Amino acid sequence: MPTINCSVESCVYNKEKICEAEILQIGGKGANWTESTCCETYRDSEDVHNNVTEAGETEEILCKVETCAYNVNKHCSLSEIEVSSHGDVSDYTETDCLSFERKAL
Repeated sequence: MPTINCSVESCVYNKEKICEAEILQIGGKGANWTESTCCETYRDSEDVHNNVTEAGETEEILCKVETCAYNVNKHCSLSEIEVSSHGDVSDYTETDCLSFERKAL
């Protein structure tokens, strides 16, 4: 099972800096740098309308970042990644996949 280290404290899936979303989705289709990626699975823990049912051990990391060296058939080939942000987060677009590495051209 992959491990997602997460420092986005406002996410409902963050349990002691480990993500507990069953399926994690990383976005940023044509990203050139980390700040162009995001965790599309992010859900604000203060959003009372969240219907979070997919919590537990992470089964897989899906990746839409076509430019990432670790994207293999839309799945992350790493067994451990890091998700973070540059401050307070209110939307998934304010998160980053710090494990992103651009494919060599």
